[in-house]
Amino acid sequence: MILTETEIQEAIKKAKTAFPSFTNWEYNNDKNSEYLGFSLWGQFVLDPENLMSKCFFVTLETYEEK
Repeated sequence: MILTETEIQEAIKKAKTAFPSFTNWEYNNDKNSEYLGFSLWGQFVLDPENLMSKCFFVTLETYEEK
C-alpha cells in the first residue's frame, strides 16, 4: 500500500505519539524487493544514558490495502 504525503505525515505523527521513546524515525513508501509498500521504523534505546546500551529498530508495515 502506497500512502499520500498527507497520510505519511499522519502515520508518522501517530507513531511518535504512540511510541514517545522511539527516535530516528524513517520510512519507505515504495513497493520493491524489500517492502510491500509503506513501512515506518524507529529506534528504541534501552537505556539512553548508557553509551553501550542495546538499541532496537522496530518496523511498522502496511498489509495489502489496510
